[in-house]
Amino acid sequence: ISLPSYPFTKQSSWIPKEEQQPLSGVFPEKQLFTRVLTGDEPFLRDHIVQERRVLPAVVYLEMVRAAVTEAMKQLVHGRDCLCFEHIVWVRPVIAGEEPVTVYTHLSPVEPDQISFEVSTGHLGSEAIVHCRGNARFIQHKDTRTADLQSLRDRQDNEILIHGDCYGQLGGMELHYGPAHQGI
Repeated sequence: ISLPSYPFTKQSSWIPKEEQQPLSGVFPEKQLFTRVLTGDEPFLRDHIVQERRVLPAVVYLEMVRAAVTEAMKQLVHGRDCLCFEHIVWVRPVIAGEEPVTVYTHLSPVEPDQISFEVSTGHLGSEAIVHCRGNARFIQHKDTRTADLQSLRDRQDNEILIHGDCYGQLGGMELHYGPAHQGI
């Protein structure tokens, strides 16, 4: 970038918005966000797997989304959606009797891509990684709509009642409380 040699000239030296790279220069090398989970949160309290309060997979993604949005708040405006790629759930976060601190690590990979990692335990070599992947902003251009009649034709006529559904899940040791019962 050529800068003006005289500081009081009216010539602008800023990069036009169309040419700016979304993450470089604004997104530091790494950012860390923390969240302490007590186990009393509805998404943990009502998500019991084999008698343990397990963090639902979608909550990892929501924590990453919130961290990316906070880290890039001046850049998020005007973006259509955050796209997650190469997600790996390594092991579940399980809430015990003591609160658990969950760390969300963000690192730039490319000008338009962020690497994320969700972990617990101490920072550094003792950290336990629970989820990792990449995220990037994309412009959403998909305008497809579902063909409802095609969906109706493909469904079988079995109707699953609320109690039956959650009863079957309970038989598989998946116990969903009120916060997770959408049926």
